[in-house]
Amino acid sequence: MSAGASGAIALACVGGNGSWDGPDVAPAVFAGAMVTEAPEHGSHDYATVGAQLDLNFTVALRLPMVFSVGAAGGWRDGHYRKTEWLASLKIM
Repeated sequence: MSAGASGAIALACVGGNGSWDGPDVAPAVFAGAMVTEAPEHGSHDYATVGAQLDLNFTVALRLPMVFSVGAAGGWRDGHYRKTEWLASLKIM
């Protein structure tokens, strides 16, 4: 480790004035639907609705990162099936 460097992670300042503004947050909402029809099994309809938050920030050596969290619910033929959760970290 070089002189003056530490092992701690320090969040960098974001914003034009050099002050700490915190991470940029970008919310997203999405929905989708699909209808299928098979000759031997009849038709089915599927739907999904979800939301996601993307937190853009920079750590230590000016490494831009995006931390995302979200959830989506799914339905088949009008009946709720399950919820899926997501969390990801993208280092650019």
